[in-house]
Formats: sequence, structure tokens, C-alpha cells
Amino acid sequence: MPRPKNLEEKARISHIAFRLLVEKGLNETSYTDIAEAADITKSMAQYYFPSKEDLMELFLQECYEQVRQIVESNPYFQERSAFENYYAVLYVQYAFLFANPKVELLCEDILNSRVYTENFIKRSVRWLYEHIDLSDPVFAGTVEGAVEFSLGGIFNYIWYAKREKRHISARELSDKGLRVIELLAGLDFGMPDVPQQLTDEWVYGCVDKLNAYFFQ
Repeated sequence: MPRPKNLEEKARISHIAFRLLVEKGLNETSYTDIAEAADITKSMAQYYFPSKEDLMELFLQECYEQVRQIVESNPYFQERSAFENYYAVLYVQYAFLFANPKVELLCEDILNSRVYTENFIKRSVRWLYEHIDLSDPVFAGTVEGAVEFSLGGIFNYIWYAKREKRHISARELSDKGLRVIELLAGLDFGMPDVPQQLTDEWVYGCVDKLNAYFFQ
């Protein structure tokens, strides 16, 4: 019977590994690199993370959780609609993952993997469904498909923008995504184009917090 993993040690190793992923990308980061940086054996690194893909999944999961906590702890968003909060969660994630020079190599890894992009979409849908009234027939069976289609289109947009070396605006991505959901689901969220709280100063302050959490 395998011995239980030490969660504190796993967290320590994972954050050291995240810094390596940022510097070298997933493919170029080896277990030997992780072991040397964390001052552990290679077998210990593999014990905690049997595959490097496990590391990437943990990174995306922690990213989602940290962004969610940032948004939900802001008093402004505690008074807003579910879709305004959803917009904010996506906005900060886009700014951190896809418009952040710090994670350029990780961004490439995410965009080149259907598994990672699908998990990003599933987490976003799950968050939204935790915050809207599923008993409302307006939402049931229509919003989920619209959200999945919207996010899938956004990932294609980001992929081509990266290939063509075009600037990616987190605000533009969030606006486009929400408008597609409105169109496909036949809804009108009645939101201003940009919620009041989502100033560049606030959003990129969030990005700075995320960079510090993961990479310092």
C-alpha cells in the first residue's frame, strides 16, 4: 500500500516546478530539473507527480481557485449578478494566462493541448452553474452549450493571435465571449460593456498577485 503524500511537501514541490515551467515550458522541464531545484530525488518528484501533465493540471486548478477567490472576496462583486462575476473571473484568467509575458511558454502549452483547454472550459461552466438558478428554464439546457461554444471560439482566437503575433486584450476576449453567449442563448444580461470595477489598474493588480503567488 503506497504511503500517503505529504500535502505541504507536494505544495512546495509544485510551486518550485511551476517556476521551472514558466522558465522552460512543459516539454523542456525534466524531472531531474524539478528534483534539483526542490532538493529532492527524481523518484520523489515522480512520486508526487507521476506525469508532468499532472503538474499542468494542478497549475490550472490553482489558477482557477485563486482567481475565483480574488473576485468573490471583492465587495463590489458580492453585489453584482452571476454573469458580471463570471465576466470578471474570465477577464482575470485571460489577463493572467494569455496576456501576461510572465507565462508565455505555459500559454503555448495550454493552447496546444485539447485536454487543458477542455478542462479550463469545464471549470468555467461549473463556476457559472454554481451561481445561477438552474430551475430557471431560461438557463437550463441553453447557457451551458453557449458557454462551451463561446470559450472554444475564444481559444481558437487566442491561438491564431499568438501565431500571427497580434496583441491580445483580456478585455476584448471577455467582451467577445460574453456577447457570443448572449447571442447563442438568446439572453440580454443588461451589462455595461465593462463593469465598473474592471479597470486596468485592478485587473493587472490581480495579475501581479497571481504572479507573486505562483512564481516568487
